[in-house]
Amino acid sequence: MINKEIYKELKKRIVYLDYKPKQVLNIKELAKEFGVSPMPIREVLILLETEKLVHIIPN
Repeated sequence: MINKEIYKELKKRIVYLDYKPKQVLNIKELAKEFGVSPMPIREVLILLETEKLVHIIPN
């Protein structure tokens, strides 16, 4: 349930260019902002990558 809300919010921010193209999104910062552990953020970013909205760069 929380993942769905995070997904909607991050997708909205991407589509409305709240995040600039090629802007680095920090998983730990996003987790802190949304009050969740990093895992739900990772899951949402993986989903957004399948939609070609983000590109995940491995560490």
